[in-house]
Amino acid sequence: MEANWQMVQAIGLWVVAIVGAINVWYFWSYLSTARDQAKAAFRQAEGLLKPVVVVASTTTLPVDSAAPVTGDIPAEVYGDFVRLINIGNGPALDLHWNYQRVHESVHGKCAYLAPACEFVMKIPVEVGTGEKSIHVEYKSFDDVSYISDTVLRDRVIERSTVREA
Repeated sequence: MEANWQMVQAIGLWVVAIVGAINVWYFWSYLSTARDQAKAAFRQAEGLLKPVVVVASTTTLPVDSAAPVTGDIPAEVYGDFVRLINIGNGPALDLHWNYQRVHESVHGKCAYLAPACEFVMKIPVEVGTGEKSIHVEYKSFDDVSYISDTVLRDRVIERSTVREA
């Protein structure tokens, strides 16, 4: 009888060990899934509140409105001065900008740019001076860094990119 009892205890111990191992495995996979879901939720929230700072622009239609429009319609700098506008949904913090002109580089900073707001650089956009570039670095509220680069030829925006730093 004693031998049977020891066998029952040994089998019970193995069952408890196996069930415990299965519980540990399920708990670990649950934690992994929860961590992945938290990361996805964070990326979604960041996407909803992401700042996107670009140079404000307008399109210029041909002088003869009756003429057919062929090719690309260029985008030009809006107004006489360069304006940075936040077209994103989140605030842009700690902006540092650099306006590289043909003969000089002008730089400055702005502490905060709210969504749908603009920052006007009181620097006129020259015409006929060749290629210029505007480089802007800024952060989102959750400390993700972004870079916006715009290349101008005269007043026409040739290229504009926004990326994570």
